[in-house]
Amino acid sequence: MDPRHALLVWLFELSARPYAALKRKKPWGLTRDDLLAYPGGSLGLAIGWTLVENDFELMPKLESHDVLHVLTGTGTDVPSEVSLQFLMLGNGKRSLYLLGVVLLGALILPDQWGLFAAAWKRGRSLEPFHHIDAKPLLREPLAEVRRRWLRQRILGPILRPGTRRCIGPSHDLVSDGFK
Repeated sequence: MDPRHALLVWLFELSARPYAALKRKKPWGLTRDDLLAYPGGSLGLAIGWTLVENDFELMPKLESHDVLHVLTGTGTDVPSEVSLQFLMLGNGKRSLYLLGVVLLGALILPDQWGLFAAAWKRGRSLEPFHHIDAKPLLREPLAEVRRRWLRQRILGPILRPGTRRCIGPSHDLVSDGFK
């Protein structure tokens, strides 16, 4: 393993339990085997299979992290783990832990900045979803959960500098109710 990756893995292993202990969430009380019993095509089953494929177990109070991997299709190698945090930063999530991962990842893996920038941009392009409570969604079809939560952000009109006129279709923003 790349020594830089090993350092980030070691830092995660060192910090994960104290970070989970500080979270106010209740653990789901589910195991990987519980998730494998969910219906075919469901979010729960997809998480279960992701855990099996990577030889992981759910970490109490940190279950939503595994949900994010499945929803976003982000891998679990070290650069992908850091890129997931950039995606969440772009999506509006803020925490000291996330900022620490983003900062350390950017400093230790400067050759991955392109991946990190693309992940941040993807997070910015999506409606905020970092706050969802995924446990009630575990039985729902994964495709439906993705469709509902990974929507593209609808951006407001692009204005010509110094005017209230849109670039593109001719709309007067004042008469359309924008002030």
